[in-house]
Parts: sequence; structure tokens; C-alpha cells
Amino acid sequence: MHLGLFMTIQQWLMIAVFVSTFVGLLKYQQVPERVFSITILICLALSFVSVDDILANAVNPGLVTLILLVLCSFSFERTSILRRLSSSVFNGSKIKSMLRLFIGTAFASALMSNTAVVATLINTVKSNKLINAGKLLLPLSYAAILGGTLTLIGTSTNLIVNSMWIEQGQTSLHFFDFTLIGLSALVICLFFSNVKNFGNH
Repeated sequence: MHLGLFMTIQQWLMIAVFVSTFVGLLKYQQVPERVFSITILICLALSFVSVDDILANAVNPGLVTLILLVLCSFSFERTSILRRLSSSVFNGSKIKSMLRLFIGTAFASALMSNTAVVATLINTVKSNKLINAGKLLLPLSYAAILGGTLTLIGTSTNLIVNSMWIEQGQTSLHFFDFTLIGLSALVICLFFSNVKNFGNH
């Protein structure tokens, strides 16, 4: 009974820490690193994590890879290559333009940060005269998110899961292990998200 009560208290404390962190991120959006630092210290003080856990995750290969990919993606975004490619998306019929936009976004997101891809395309989408931008923004987001599921490096989730898998003594997942499942999800979701738009043209 005492053990059950202790576990209940621990669980409520964890929920309180989680909610406090969420509220802190909303209120102090300019300094998220401070919010997370305080959260880590609280979790350490409450014995939710150990110093070894913190140090191990600080040098997590998946996390380091993710950070490097994000830096490379945003550096690539500052070049003119993506902007030149995005300017040629809206050309010809509406259906072909939509296909170029969503398929291009998906495959670009499979190789770099989907945030950088969307950030590069957003101005092109909003300024195009061929299709109402309001019909493109949500499917564009879907394409970027689902495109990230195509490869091992396409999304942070895949990288973190792979790191956890390696920590269990297993062999690292391969670059294209996610491709068939991700491609199936991409095709199905894009079809249903755009069927109304296609039907109107």
C-alpha cells in the first residue's frame, strides 16, 4: 500500500513537471533553453533522471545527427538553389503544379529538415497566382511531415528510435528501411487531402 501511494505521488509529480514545462514554454517562448534547463534540474532533484542519463542523452548519436542535419538544412535554405526550384513549381496546369509542389516537398523533406523545406516554399505558395494558397498550405504541411517518414534521417522520430534500438544492442536501421511504409502513407494521405481540390479543377 505504501509503495502504491509512493508511486502515485511520483506520477503526480511527473505530471506537474510536464504541465509546468508546457506552460513555461508558452509563457517564455524566447528562452526555451532556460525552461528545459530548469526542468532537467527539477527532474534530477526529484530522482526522475540520473546524471548518467543526462550525460548519455546529451551525446546521443541520433540527437547529434539531428542537430547537424538541421544546421545543414538551414544553411542550404539560405542559398538560391531551393528558391530557384520553388519558383518553377507553379507552371502549366493546376493539377500538375500541385503534384510538383507536394511530391517535391515530400522528397526534399526525406533528405533535409522539413521545417527548412516549408520555410523556403511558403512565400512561393502564398504569392502564386495559379492556385488559392489557402488550399495548399495544409496539404503542403502533410507532404513535408510524411516525406520525413521516407528515410532514416527524414524525421527526428526515426533518428531517436534508431538510437534507442542501437542502445538495446541491435544493429542500426538502414537508410531506406522506412521507405515502403512511409511511401504508402504519403500516397494515401495526399490522395485524401487533395481529392477535393482535384475534383474542383
